[in-house]
Amino acid sequence: MNEILFTSDIDILLSGSTCNIVFVVKDRVYVANVGDSRAVLYKESTGHHSIPVPVSEDHKPCLE
Repeated sequence: MNEILFTSDIDILLSGSTCNIVFVVKDRVYVANVGDSRAVLYKESTGHHSIPVPVSEDHKPCLE
């Protein structure tokens, strides 16, 4: 794949892959993510407003 990308017209310096998977089983939520993306669930609160709840963290080269 690397060879194909290096010889293609795709600018690979700013390219990448991301994926979020959220799997709900009864009362449990399983979350997995790869790349610079984040899964967020919304919790309903009073007054018909939703509160965003991050359930994963971005994967970035600068993070451990």
